[in-house]
Amino acid sequence: MPRLLSVNVGVPRDVTWNGKTVRTSVWKSPVDGRRMVRKLNIDGDAQGDLEGHGGEHRAVFVYQMDSYHYWERFLGRSDFTFGQFGENFTVEGLPDDEVCIGDRYRIGGAEFEVTQPRVTCYRVGIRMNEPRMPALLVAHHRPGFYFRVLQEGEVGAGDDVAAKRGSRSGHLRDAEGLTMRSDIVRGGIFPDYELPDHTGTLRKLSELQGEDPLILTLARGHYCPKEHQQHLELAAFYPKIAVAYTQIATIATDDHHTLQEFRASVGAQWTFLSDPNRTVQKDLDIQEYTDPEHNPMIPHTLVLKPGLVIYSIYNGYWFWGRPSVVDLWHDLRAVTSEIRPDWDLSAHGLREAWNAGDFSRFHGWNKRASEATSIAPKK
Repeated sequence: MPRLLSVNVGVPRDVTWNGKTVRTSVWKSPVDGRRMVRKLNIDGDAQGDLEGHGGEHRAVFVYQMDSYHYWERFLGRSDFTFGQFGENFTVEGLPDDEVCIGDRYRIGGAEFEVTQPRVTCYRVGIRMNEPRMPALLVAHHRPGFYFRVLQEGEVGAGDDVAAKRGSRSGHLRDAEGLTMRSDIVRGGIFPDYELPDHTGTLRKLSELQGEDPLILTLARGHYCPKEHQQHLELAAFYPKIAVAYTQIATIATDDHHTLQEFRASVGAQWTFLSDPNRTVQKDLDIQEYTDPEHNPMIPHTLVLKPGLVIYSIYNGYWFWGRPSVVDLWHDLRAVTSEIRPDWDLSAHGLREAWNAGDFSRFHGWNKRASEATSIAPKK
């Protein structure tokens, strides 16, 4: 059975890094005895950067002893102590490649639920004296994960980690690199935001999508050259999107006039939505806290099935994390083949339905048939 090896806490401190003072509580130390775990924290623990860390869905950070051993071998080090990776719980077991979002565990007198992988931050590189560490944690698929606290209670080193019945909503590894709130995963429902478009008209995402697949980009804004490169490529791709009965929309944190400039500068023919109040950024918990000057969203691209059902999510903080046209083509082929009954005209029963005048399974024709029925004169 998995076991809690150490409970680690720490409070914010100022450290010097690259000639700057950084406020951080990544330094955690083991505690003696038992500690009370509350909804937002363990007694004696605190976060130094509340914009990027903490909160109900990131109340407790968990890291595994197996990963300690892995990094000792990889980095050639033997100086690690409990709390080395900034974790609150050091555990035996619960590997990242087996844990799923939604898994629940009883530890001591408290109960927890897995919410998401660790959001890697440059501060762990400071703590480890290894600037590559944030990237290494992601590249080697050993980020650790967060708990939210379902039931407050005391915990202590040596407690068993007992699995409870939970509701799995996706494998932890499927969410690696994502920074959104924990329910925004493949198969989940994306929020139906209503925002003003480039003409000033309030539009809902569901209205823009209709019954088609939707490519949704969450963009930093007009100031970012990476956004221009991605959206120029999408603009070149747009004629194919249009003939394939697929929709596209962009949400940016620009104000109305800057949004219009952004849209015009890339030659976009689709709807841009303005969110200067950061409604989406705050609701999805995707503030790009490394850019306090512009305070943008962490860029993401999503492919959504009808009903705003999430098919794929791409984290575009680094440009190569964004989907290429080929990536989108593969996603949209899979989505379209799933949602269009007439994807394969040789499918059993389709020809018979057509010959019988039943057009309900034929895209476009189904609407014509329903319209004809609705306007037919009553006898």
